[in-house]
Order: sequence, then structure tokens, then C-alpha cells
Amino acid sequence: MNGRVGWRRIAAAVLALMVFLAWQWNFVPAAAAKEDGPRARQEQLLLLERASESLYQSMQNGRAEEAQKAMGTISSLIGEISYQGLTGVEGIHELTACVMDARSVLYKAEPSPEAWKTSSARLRLAVDSLIHVKGALWLQYYKVLTDDADQLSKASIQNDLQGVKRSFSEMRDHYEMIRSAAVIRKDPSEIAAVDSWMSYIEGLSGGNKSDLGELQKALAGGQGLLNRLFGKPREQPVLLPIAGYSNPWRWSLLIGVWILLALGYTAYRKYAAEQELQPVMMPKEQPSDKRT
Repeated sequence: MNGRVGWRRIAAAVLALMVFLAWQWNFVPAAAAKEDGPRARQEQLLLLERASESLYQSMQNGRAEEAQKAMGTISSLIGEISYQGLTGVEGIHELTACVMDARSVLYKAEPSPEAWKTSSARLRLAVDSLIHVKGALWLQYYKVLTDDADQLSKASIQNDLQGVKRSFSEMRDHYEMIRSAAVIRKDPSEIAAVDSWMSYIEGLSGGNKSDLGELQKALAGGQGLLNRLFGKPREQPVLLPIAGYSNPWRWSLLIGVWILLALGYTAYRKYAAEQELQPVMMPKEQPSDKRT
């Protein structure tokens, strides 16, 4: 009996060990996979960034074989990466559209060097925006677009219709270059606002001189949209000389005099008020009615 009991105990211990090992086999790898998930995605994003940079360099320099190899890597990674927490539905759509556009341009029977450069640059900016929250490459286009708006405004002031058309064309091309990258990171409402503004000034830049005055107003109002798009702080108000006068120093002097008068009047009122105040004697300072 004691022998049977001993073997049963050994068999139970072995069975328990087998169950424990089976449990470990089924659950520990899953936990490890869950733990390695962010690390694996980071490696995929790094490969995507390298492939997009390789594609950009190859298509900028017309190296078709290298570009096709990089495109194969990008096409494979795009479907494997988890985009949760990186961008929204609109961003995924824009990134996929950039890949499809670059792929279509790359495999055309008659390659276009200009299309190669444009599509590869747009995709490079989109991938960089997906990976880098701060310091993304597309943010460097803020000065480019504001300079474009300045040139467009100058052309409209000079009634230069050809200059207006040319300046807007450059501005539109630059915006289209970074639009997908912006969609990946920005709120859809901000993108929609800039899209509407661009569409409006495009209509005003069509060649009608009567629209040039309205175009200048639209450009001035659009500066705030660009600031919000690129995450720039609002500009602080600046005192400017009054327009229409040949000598702004007179107005500066007049403003200074008014400030001095206001300060002097305030000081005088304060002094007069202090003179009218009657001192209040503390109890210990009040004369006593008792005679010594």
C-alpha cells in the first residue's frame, strides 16, 4: 500500500509539473510577445524611415533599380505596422495614398524626373511626420509658405496679374508637398480650414484685377491659419506709425506727451488725496481728561 501511495504521489507531482510547464508554454510567449510589441513596432518604423530615405535619394537621382528595391520594403512594411497612437484614419489614408502615388510614378513606362522628385519628397515627409512628433521635416516649410504669401501679396499690391498667378502656383505646390505630412499630425478641422483658405485665394488669383484688393485681405487673414497649422504662437500686437502721414515722429512725440500728462495727472490726484486725509489719533495718543 505504501508503495502504491508513493507512486501515486510521484505521478501527481509529474502531472502537476506537466500542467505547469504547459501553462508556461502557452502564456509566457504571449506575454513576451505583448512586451516586445512596442519594440517590434519601433524597429519596423526605423526600417520604414530608412526605406523612405533610400527611395527619396534614389528617385531624386534617377536610380530606378534602387528605388524599386526600397519601394518593395515600404509596401511590405505599410501593411504590417500598427498605427494605433501614431495617427488617425485620415493620416493612414494620406500615408497610403503617398505610397501608391510614388509607386505608380516609379513603375510608369515613361518615367518623369519631376514626378519622381515630387512624389518621393512627399512620401519622405509623410513618413517622417508619422515617426517624429517634434522636429518633423515638414515644419520647416513654415517660412517657405509665409514667404510665398508675402510674394503673392506684393504682386497683388503692384497689380501684377502674372506675378499673382506665378506666386500662387508656387504657394500651392509647396502646400501640396507638405499636406499629407500635416494631415498625419494635425486635427482634421485645421487642415480643412487651410484647404478652404487656399481654395478661396486661388479663386481670387485667377486674373481679375477687381479681386486683388480682396486677395490682400484674405492673405492677411490667413496668417493665423498658417500659425496654427505649424504650431506657431500668436503674434503679439505691435504699435505701428499711423499710415498716411509723412512724419511719424510727430505722432510718436504726441503719444509720449499724452502718456506723460496722464502720469502727471495721476500723481497730482494721489498727492491731493493724501493732503485731504486727516490723521487719526491712536488711543494712546489722545489727550486724557484726567488731571494730574
